[in-house]
Amino acid sequence: MKIKTDLHTHTVGSTHGYSTIRENAECAISAGLEVIAITDHAPGMVDAPHSWHFEVLATDMVPRRVCDGGIVLLKGAECSFLNNNAELDLEDRVLKRLD
Repeated sequence: MKIKTDLHTHTVGSTHGYSTIRENAECAISAGLEVIAITDHAPGMVDAPHSWHFEVLATDMVPRRVCDGGIVLLKGAECSFLNNNAELDLEDRVLKRLD
């Protein structure tokens, strides 16, 4: 079996990530992947970026295909539950725009 997708990657947006979106994509291409998802921590985590990070991620400013179309980029977030009502730490209006 050949894995072609990594659905959980972090960028410098999460302070424990060390790479940009492009650097993640280049590494994924060199590993033979076809799809990656950017899933930085949502704002409820200590090292997380502001919700604006995800608002920009959801726009066309971050292309769907990167590295000259060599890989597909999915746009997401690693959310946390805030309470027992399954409320997440990223606003619904932002979540609706992510993959």
